[in-house]
Amino acid sequence: MTIGISPKNLKPSKILTDSFDNDLELSYDVELEEGLTKEIALIGAGDFTSAQECLNEFKNMRDNYLKLYEETKNYHNNISTSTFTIRHASSSSISNSIIVKLAKALKKAKTALEYLKANYDNLGEGICAGLPRFPNYWARDTGWSLRGYLSMGQYDFSLRVIENFLKRQAKHTHNGAMKGELPMVISGRTFLHNTTYGSADSTFLFPWAIREYVHGTGNTQYLSKRWESIVDLVNSGFLKDIDNDEFIEHGFSGTAEKLPIQDSTWMDHIDRRKSANDVQALFYESLIIGSELAKIVDDKEHEKTWLSSAKKLRNKIDIEYWDQKLGFYYDTIRKDLTKDSSIRPNSLVILLTEAVKDEHKARLVLERLEKDDMTTSWGMRSLSSSDPKYHPSLYHDGAVWPLVTGWAAISEIKNQGTQQALEYLSVMADRIISENGMYAETYRGDRPEPFNSCILQAWSVGLYVYALRELMLGIKPNMIKNNISLEPKLPDSIRSDLNNLNFDHFISTNEGLNKINISVRPERDRITIVPERNDVKLPEFSSTTYSIDIQRNK
Repeated sequence: MTIGISPKNLKPSKILTDSFDNDLELSYDVELEEGLTKEIALIGAGDFTSAQECLNEFKNMRDNYLKLYEETKNYHNNISTSTFTIRHASSSSISNSIIVKLAKALKKAKTALEYLKANYDNLGEGICAGLPRFPNYWARDTGWSLRGYLSMGQYDFSLRVIENFLKRQAKHTHNGAMKGELPMVISGRTFLHNTTYGSADSTFLFPWAIREYVHGTGNTQYLSKRWESIVDLVNSGFLKDIDNDEFIEHGFSGTAEKLPIQDSTWMDHIDRRKSANDVQALFYESLIIGSELAKIVDDKEHEKTWLSSAKKLRNKIDIEYWDQKLGFYYDTIRKDLTKDSSIRPNSLVILLTEAVKDEHKARLVLERLEKDDMTTSWGMRSLSSSDPKYHPSLYHDGAVWPLVTGWAAISEIKNQGTQQALEYLSVMADRIISENGMYAETYRGDRPEPFNSCILQAWSVGLYVYALRELMLGIKPNMIKNNISLEPKLPDSIRSDLNNLNFDHFISTNEGLNKINISVRPERDRITIVPERNDVKLPEFSSTTYSIDIQRNK
């Protein structure tokens, strides 16, 4: 690590070191005359292998920071206009102000996602989980965050990220890793973990991303090329059923000496062993998607067996996890086979993966979570505030998480709760704007104050982008069939007040990524599509709720 300051006579007033994660904090006192404006550039550089390379990088940034700043700003502005964008709304009053807010937050969220792209020495390309910058790649964070990148149309980057995990896939069962599973974390020399396997659920998030990539690009050759790895990936779930009860068991088996990890679900600071509900739902989704992908490559055996297994698992989840008395799902089945009735947001994963068997149960879950012991004006808590275990500053026993707020928005969209979905998205947009794109990992359960976690988290902004696109456009590309489905889920509060809503979106064609303008007119149930280029052959567009008109620029 090399640290330099210009001018050299400016000395730090305070130096703090933190052995927990090797942080170094420098404080400087700068005196300015009253009424005088000065520009201060803070420049830092680091390198894990070469002090000279680090020094060279620092000098280059120090001597060219204005040019580098302008290049960076222009780059991010270009990203904002070359991905999924809300261009403008032509309307009156309330709806317009909401759309303007959502659009402003979308721009900042996309900038944040771009900033969190990484390419680390010896680790390859990936998604940094959050700031302060993680020098590694977490599979779970990557899996959820990819929903945002893929919604933006960033197919090439997403594929490189997927590939980076697939090439580290466990080739056989050993040391806590099941054959076919992906590493929980890809890590290097400078953090708390080595590359480690054993995550309860991370592997099951990747079939969704693979399907979205293949559908978005029509690249079935990639699917054929990687099919053996995908088969092992899906089948790894069966190997995690240790006690043969048809549910996945989990527990932390890696090495994390400085972190209080008890379990390997996303709530890794609490013990949810042996079979958490969200883990079962994600395995169900991976089986369903695996079956769909098997059909594409004409693997009839896996298409049939995975679909059959998914149906059995769905029925078993419905029987074993539904608490008739509470009208809610048990959070987990414990090691002693008792069931945990804590009210947590994990049941949302059963809804968003469509593992829920009937709409009535879905509505009961959503209505329970909409109550003020779970839903706050800044997001959804990780545990009901009426639970004796609750504390507003506990990571998984009270804190508000944007991740689960995004889950709630998506689940509402899937179950006709579009007005509530809009409210969740509005809450997320408020935080993104107020923090200038720095959407935190967690907030206190009693006030909208980021605490004890990352100031920016990839899945926080990623889930916002994904859920917003689902609500506004409901776009489902399937370039294998040369078709794009559009099913906007705009709530009545917007439909009745909105004349016209315009989007830019990017679709993959034989000529590469091409921009189309999508104009939604809710009052007429009409969508108009105008391609930027007249020479591009468009796919077929379809909708069950809107009429579609294709126009060409004159």
